[in-house]
Amino acid sequence: MVISELCNSHLRKAMPDLKVLAQEIRVEVTEKKNSAK
Repeated sequence: MVISELCNSHLRKAMPDLKVLAQEIRVEVTEKKNSAK
């Protein structure tokens, strides 16, 4: 029970970081596609 609560709070803290990471990856991919044209 305590472990799952710790995981949940950790995930909530990590979610913004994951969103930022996904955003950066998306930007990188689109830049590569644009430069490949």
